[in-house]
Amino acid sequence: MATTEFNDAISVLARDEGSGLDFHETWFEVNGRRCGLGEGRLSYRREENRLQLRLAEPGEGAPFRAGETVTVAVHAADLAGNALREPFVWSFVFDPACQKEAPQPPEVTYQPAER
Repeated sequence: MATTEFNDAISVLARDEGSGLDFHETWFEVNGRRCGLGEGRLSYRREENRLQLRLAEPGEGAPFRAGETVTVAVHAADLAGNALREPFVWSFVFDPACQKEAPQPPEVTYQPAER
């Protein structure tokens, strides 16, 4: 069985102009599996404000089955203890035949409620 080369990533723009992101409380969840910064596949590119999750290492093949619905949730908090009330969630159907050019990542903005 041939292995399809797949090394794409999922990313979102995330920043906190106040206290900064708390990377112990910021993570991706993909199909119910938590992927935090200390686990190797999640990184933060500070110069781009980009939180990025590598889906597979080169040579590993596709991370999902063709036709599989993939649900992604981003959980985030800042160093002052403010967290998103609900994670930012979206889903897509994985179709390796469509892997051409990825769209621009969404930007997540957290506005704290007035107390």
